[in-house]
Amino acid sequence: MLAGSVGQAVELLKSQRPDAAVLDVTLNGEKITPVAVLLKTWGVPFVLASASDPAELARHDVLANVPNLGKPTDMKRLVEVVRSL
Repeated sequence: MLAGSVGQAVELLKSQRPDAAVLDVTLNGEKITPVAVLLKTWGVPFVLASASDPAELARHDVLANVPNLGKPTDMKRLVEVVRSL
């Protein structure tokens, strides 16, 4: 499932719980932290695919220790990491 905004992501999660997730830190100018908190609460593993600075990620407890694959994201590495979740 794909979401273009934090609100859309939360709505999708209300109807379907994923086995794992790949998150960008910002969607349409909004921080993804509410989605990350929800996933963490449910025990759903996730990784980041973001160009965000590591210092910015460290400011958000829920994102601080999450692997970040960066952007542009190497799709082969992304598949390997998601499989390992």
